[in-house]
Amino acid sequence: MNHYKFRQDPGKWNALGTMKFIFPNKYSVYLHDTPHHELFKNNRRAYSHGCVRLSDPEALAVFLMGGQTNKWDRSRVGEIVDSSKRTVVRLPERIPVHLTYLTSWYDENELLHFNKDIYKRDKKLQMALNIK
Repeated sequence: MNHYKFRQDPGKWNALGTMKFIFPNKYSVYLHDTPHHELFKNNRRAYSHGCVRLSDPEALAVFLMGGQTNKWDRSRVGEIVDSSKRTVVRLPERIPVHLTYLTSWYDENELLHFNKDIYKRDKKLQMALNIK
């Protein structure tokens, strides 16, 4: 039986950045910061292994914790991040999380976009919809 657990503390050197958001799911997927924010400039960003990189994790933390009404603002989140100490914050109530994988979508100008199907899901969807 293993009695040891290895964990890298959060920080700018950590592959998950300064924070992660864990939610129940059978795939061990979570939302996380990144030390490589420059990657968000790229059109194709399949650099993670199933987890979701966040461009502004502080904003999500403030939103989830209720913003200023709960005394959770960017300043408080920033203080915790700047402390470089591992801090676990549990939400006062559960919030449903829905992840959607899209390989095509319309933008705000009604222009249709297509991306490569990196997870090979389009074929299954095509078969489920009985499209030839």
